[in-house]
Amino acid sequence: MTKEKKERITAIVQNLKQMDIVSLKLMENNSELLRARDAMEVETQKAG
Repeated sequence: MTKEKKERITAIVQNLKQMDIVSLKLMENNSELLRARDAMEVETQKAG
């Protein structure tokens, strides 16, 4: 993992610690959507 990625993750975690439960659920859903999108991009690249 690069230094930049570690720094970004640390900053994100600090922000998450300040959120309420509703906001955390939204962030969880968003991360699942982004993972699905990334997986679809990989599949598209394999097919193309």
